[in-house]
Amino acid sequence: MEINSNISSMLATQQELAQNAVNISKIASALGDPGLQEVSSSLLEEITEQIPLQISYEANAGVISTQNAVQDILLNIKA
Repeated sequence: MEINSNISSMLATQQELAQNAVNISKIASALGDPGLQEVSSSLLEEITEQIPLQISYEANAGVISTQNAVQDILLNIKA
């Protein structure tokens, strides 16, 4: 797996999280109206959709860190 694919995946995840944040802010502002109680389930859905995105982002960051560590070790062996 190349760093480029991890970075691309992280950027896509970041865009999805940004869209979820926009959706959450819209839902939160609508919750001020007592007539819109069913909206609270949408808020919960948006928040729970962020969990796998966060896990994916952290996993890709971990892969990049591991690749950097391996590269550093290989460069030290060669030197």
